[in-house]
Formats: sequence, structure tokens, C-alpha cells
Amino acid sequence: MDETVTQKEIDIRGKALTISTTIETQMVRIVLFSNGEQYNPSSEERLDLKNFTFHKKLELMKKKVAKHHPDLMTKYSKLMEDLIVFKEFRNKMAHCSFSWEEDGEHFKIWDASDDFTYFVPTLTSAKEIFRAMREEYIDLVSPIFHLLHEVEVRLKVSHPGIYFRLTKGQDNADEAMKSSY
Repeated sequence: MDETVTQKEIDIRGKALTISTTIETQMVRIVLFSNGEQYNPSSEERLDLKNFTFHKKLELMKKKVAKHHPDLMTKYSKLMEDLIVFKEFRNKMAHCSFSWEEDGEHFKIWDASDDFTYFVPTLTSAKEIFRAMREEYIDLVSPIFHLLHEVEVRLKVSHPGIYFRLTKGQDNADEAMKSSY
């Protein structure tokens, strides 16, 4: 593989994972701001987000929103569907092998078949992937930020001390935390 093709592959994977990181960060923030009870030391809803995959973060976010904000789950149902589609795209960009065609523009993405465990190629091009990423970004980023904002506002009203701690850090938050419970 020549340097130009190698750089294209790095650009494709890097841009896809940059978008993914933006989305994953907002999903985690939605989980963190989803409710104040999970911060109560006696709560059974304590959070443990270490070593979570994109899929686990998505499932946890959906679970928290459905439980604590069912109206938002309905309002953002298209976002939830789009995130599932994006997860598949993201996983291909992160985990699948690429084999480049002679023209240096088209390539095959080798992914496991749904029917039987073997790899099947999907022919695409850098241009098609970049277009898909741009569309995914437009479809996902604005709605996920809007969902995050709605969840943050609700936490600010219901548990101002916890909201303060999450948004401003540890300084002077202890007194505010005491007043939340």
C-alpha cells in the first residue's frame, strides 16, 4: 500500500473515530446527568463506566433516559435509531479490514457476515465514506446535544448540588451536595 492510500485510510478511520468520540462523550454526559439518585451513596444505581464499549454506553444511556425521562425517549426516538445505525458504521471503521483497489480511491471493507461466520467485502470509496460521515454528524450531533441540554436542565432543578458538582468541579460543592438530599 502506498503512502497516499495509507494516509487516506488513516484520515477515514481518524475522522470516523473523532465523530464517535464526540458522540460517546455526550452519551456518557447524558448518563451522568440523567438523575440525581445515582449519586446517593445508598443508591443501587451507582455508576461504573470503566471499560464500556460504544454499545454498552448507548444501551446504558437509553436505559437511563427511558427510566428517568420517558418523554425524552419518545421525543428523541429517531436519535436513538440513528445511534444504532451509527454504531454499525463506527464499528466497521474501527475494527474491519480495508483492501484498496488499484485506483487508490475505492476499497473493500471486510466485515463478518450475519449469515455465517466468514468475511464479506463491501465496495465503497473514500468520497462515499466522507459523505456518510458528514451526514451522520449532521443527523446525530445536534440532537444529542439537545437531549443532553434537556437532561442537564432537569438535573439542575431536581438536584442543584449534584448539577453544580458535575459542571463546576469539586470546589465548594460539598455544602451544595448536602442540600440535595
